[in-house]
Amino acid sequence: MNPLLRKLAVALAAFVVLTCGVAAQAQALKSPIFVLNSLDASVSVIDPASWKETKRIPTSKEPHHLYLTPDEKSVIVANALSDSLTFIDPRSGEILKPFHTP
Repeated sequence: MNPLLRKLAVALAAFVVLTCGVAAQAQALKSPIFVLNSLDASVSVIDPASWKETKRIPTSKEPHHLYLTPDEKSVIVANALSDSLTFIDPRSGEILKPFHTP
């Protein structure tokens, strides 16, 4: 993906998060912000204090949805074109486990 387009996508996603009020909560908790990169098959981890990408996590094809589990121990990424889920630790940004449908 074009670096300028990537920066624009991250900036737009950060703006959306900020306008929803989630950024203030994330900054207070020091929790990272997760941004889907559907065309790159990855998730960016954004530091809420600096608004910089700290990590890029590979997923399967076309990640389209994020879901924080009720116990807040996993962020689940639904990968549309691969019929799979990627489980990510929301505190460390590490992949916990991928799940592929048979």
